[in-house]
Amino acid sequence: MHNENEKQFCEQCDDFGACSIPFLDNMPDEQRHIIQEKTIKKELKKKSTLFHEGDPVDGIYIIKHGRVKLTRFDLDGNEQIVGIFSDNETIWEDLLIDGSVFPYSAECLTQTSVCIISRKEVLKVLRDPTISIEMLAMLSQKLHDANERNLILSTKDPKNRLAYFLLYREKRDHEESMQLKLEDIAASLSMRPETASRKLNELIKEGLIERVGKSCIKIIDYEGLESLIP
Repeated sequence: MHNENEKQFCEQCDDFGACSIPFLDNMPDEQRHIIQEKTIKKELKKKSTLFHEGDPVDGIYIIKHGRVKLTRFDLDGNEQIVGIFSDNETIWEDLLIDGSVFPYSAECLTQTSVCIISRKEVLKVLRDPTISIEMLAMLSQKLHDANERNLILSTKDPKNRLAYFLLYREKRDHEESMQLKLEDIAASLSMRPETASRKLNELIKEGLIERVGKSCIKIIDYEGLESLIP
């Protein structure tokens, strides 16, 4: 029995859009249709929790519309942002490991539509060698992203770390203006909000970035930002 905000079959997706994940793109239409029929769609309000740290990894979460923040807390109770995900991005770390649990919680920053393909259904389609290769490609990309985030956090100078982070987010999101709140930037970079604010203002004064509205940032000088990366 599903909640009223859950739907079996992703009706709003265009032409098997529920399976708009790279490793499912080459799947025969009949098989994709079966996957779509098994897909659960959730409509979540802002500040809703998609899952909690420690919950079993039960499937692939596809963010169709909205923004989701992945967080965990350190031993001192400080929030650490693992990542912020938006339209058409997927959350599925450790899906292939039996008994795995989420190492973070997921909170909706906006009203969000999410499609969920169960672990059981994913394991079925992975019997196809072509799809397995696509999955390996996705895993490689996830590993690359994780390594890049670690490099960002290992950058000692706060200003350089911020420059690295902004370039990383712009490259990942493919958006001219990035929606980034000050507190989210600070938590993502293990930085105090006042430090993040000060360094942002320095980059603005140097003509490297500009604010767009209340919570968006636009890169003006890519080469200038890149010169700050060690």
